[in-house]
Amino acid sequence: MEVKPFLEHIIIEEEPVVPRPGLRALEFFDGRALEFLREDYPWIPEGTEAAVWFEVETNAKQHDDVMAEWADKITNHNSLIEDAWLAYDSGDLQEIKKFRHAISYKVNEYIASNGFMKLGTDTAVPAEYFDDYYSFAVKLVQDAGLEYVTYGHFGDCHLHLNMLPKDQDEYLKGKQIYLELCEKAVEHGGTVSAEHGIGKLKKEYLKLMYGEKGINEMKKVKKYFDPNNLLNIGNLFD
Repeated sequence: MEVKPFLEHIIIEEEPVVPRPGLRALEFFDGRALEFLREDYPWIPEGTEAAVWFEVETNAKQHDDVMAEWADKITNHNSLIEDAWLAYDSGDLQEIKKFRHAISYKVNEYIASNGFMKLGTDTAVPAEYFDDYYSFAVKLVQDAGLEYVTYGHFGDCHLHLNMLPKDQDEYLKGKQIYLELCEKAVEHGGTVSAEHGIGKLKKEYLKLMYGEKGINEMKKVKKYFDPNNLLNIGNLFD
């Protein structure tokens, strides 16, 4: 998947000395997510198809070599070094983290303002399936004619695809797509919830992973520790 990245992030630490730079994080935002953020971040380059955030563990002694290496990576992957947003200290890092979380806030605001329940996946699959899974997910929403944004923790092959329905009919279409995406994730040996848990809304999808037998075994464990069913009523199990 060829993308035009513009967002990069480098941490410089004095201690300890790291023999070779290590990657701490890999985050992704598609072009739709960037357009969704443009009102708050008007400096996002026009026509950008994606942003990729790399967080690199290094130190001052390695600074020049690391910068040269990342400059090569940026220019060799269809982008310009002047499009990159580099963070050299904790203040810069906090600004990038604000950007990272802004898309989630904007999506939640949109969903709440339209009176819908959120339709944002929390799925993850093994690395060998992720490229196909991402393409499958995007094609589903495009074929259905739904507005959407995708972003997520691509270092963990963890996709947040958020559908943005305009009316109840689109919301119901999105619910069906959500189910199909969970089914496909489980088919690939992945998970329906890699980060945000099951709670009350994803109980039906948990059954895709473990089946009725597995769910019943979990209920027995819960019953042993919580015989009166006082804890987290309605979460995970009916």
